[in-house]
Amino acid sequence: MVDKINIVVAKNSDGYSVNFPELDSIDYQDSSLDEVLNRLKETLETHLMTSDVSQGTTGESILNMVNKYDLTEEELNNLPRDGAEEHDHYLYGTPKKSQ
Repeated sequence: MVDKINIVVAKNSDGYSVNFPELDSIDYQDSSLDEVLNRLKETLETHLMTSDVSQGTTGESILNMVNKYDLTEEELNNLPRDGAEEHDHYLYGTPKKSQ
């Protein structure tokens, strides 16, 4: 499954065109922007419904997953207290929002 889909909507002499560079088979055009956007919505819905988005997930709550680990009191105290607010910082290394 493609993790990221770029969508290109362009206006041209015949109306509007849409294509998805990551999904070669999807490329269409129409004279109406509304029709192009409706078709875009349908295409994305179909793609997401037919893709295996559950791959790598268990459907289990994160709390239940964390409770499986026997963390010591010291390990728990070393966890960041601002993990929810600053998740981008801890996951991707972006600057903290609070700085």
